[in-house]
Amino acid sequence: MRQKTKGQIEQEQAMQASGLLRDEIALLYEECKEKLAEVENDLMDIAQDRAAISQEFINRVFRAFHSVKGAAAYLLHEPMKRLSHAAENVLSEVREGKMVLTADLAEALLAAVSRLKEMGEDIDRELEIDFHTELESLNAILKPKSSARVELNLAASIDLGEAAPAVSNRTSSARRLKMLVVEDELTSRLVLQDLLSKYGECHVAVTGEEAVKAFRMALADAAPYELICMDIRMPGMDGVEAVSQIRAVETDDGVLSSNGVKIIMQTGVEEPKDVVASYHALCDAYLVKPIKKSSLLDALSKMGLIA
Repeated sequence: MRQKTKGQIEQEQAMQASGLLRDEIALLYEECKEKLAEVENDLMDIAQDRAAISQEFINRVFRAFHSVKGAAAYLLHEPMKRLSHAAENVLSEVREGKMVLTADLAEALLAAVSRLKEMGEDIDRELEIDFHTELESLNAILKPKSSARVELNLAASIDLGEAAPAVSNRTSSARRLKMLVVEDELTSRLVLQDLLSKYGECHVAVTGEEAVKAFRMALADAAPYELICMDIRMPGMDGVEAVSQIRAVETDDGVLSSNGVKIIMQTGVEEPKDVVASYHALCDAYLVKPIKKSSLLDALSKMGLIA
């Protein structure tokens, strides 16, 4: 009997944890491949000097890598997560103006895209695809620009789709956080309030529209939220659209998503497209209901919000 690969064991664990069927996992990989195909075309235009580099262009490529990283974390696909996260880190430096997206840099990112696409084709995880050459290439690009925060994020694999690295002073458990729970279902709202209230001030909203309004008001008062727990399925504006608008508000205020409010998406619907859409909207983590205390606190810890 043929021995299972490490990847196949991880995939079985992902299926058990998420409740996804094989066909649904295949759809999630397909979503990743679509994002990578878009990125590949964009980067080829830069590598071959066929397109101008704009902030919109950079943000589009950043979002694609962030989406793939989030899906890979959900699938427990460690190699795909690590490589897409390294690519995202590079784009984060470009977004912040610390690095220029040159043709050579585009080529290095294209090599990573090619390897990620290869992983996406191996739906059954039969192969242990070597990605270290591409990973080391991206890490070497980052090292001259490195700081303690970059080294920390590159040294450890990051679960739950942690956002691109950002300096955080919110690591003390004694710090009182300002949080917003966006949930239209009473029981889920009360559970989250109970779990989070010991870490700070916890406000609530029951619609996406209310969440965006509350976020704008908090930002205008110079007292922004540090964490938002956002339900996906809500009447009117859904969670994905609400997160997109919140990130747009931050952008208008000169705040990049990697330095902005941390957002955890939550849903009772195990829908692969929701995972990719949530990360494309630039959420930081994705949890499936019923939310487990251990999973929630683990996410908060990895995002540097609690010790």
